[in-house]
Amino acid sequence: LDYSGDYFRTANNQVMKVSKVAKGLYKTNNVGGVPNNASYIFDVYFGQINDSTLSVPTQPTPLGNLSCLSAKIRPEFPAAGKTQIEWAIKNSAFATALRKFVK
Repeated sequence: LDYSGDYFRTANNQVMKVSKVAKGLYKTNNVGGVPNNASYIFDVYFGQINDSTLSVPTQPTPLGNLSCLSAKIRPEFPAAGKTQIEWAIKNSAFATALRKFVK
């Protein structure tokens, strides 16, 4: 499956673009769904491990090393035809709350 597209953070409706790089490998341009701050717009790569688990390994970013915990993809959630991506960011520039994005 291809999960690329525009996802919107449920807390603030900020867009996070997801692009498919290769089978099971994706990148996003706004991992935190941060609005109106160019310092937070950079590529972060993640992999799809299975039907529900994502992996966002430690990688260098302009804000220091970043990874994500509790990363999941939930097809058909919160409704049929929708897909939700969620994760908690591990980086001192971000709060530790679970971030949810829906396409």
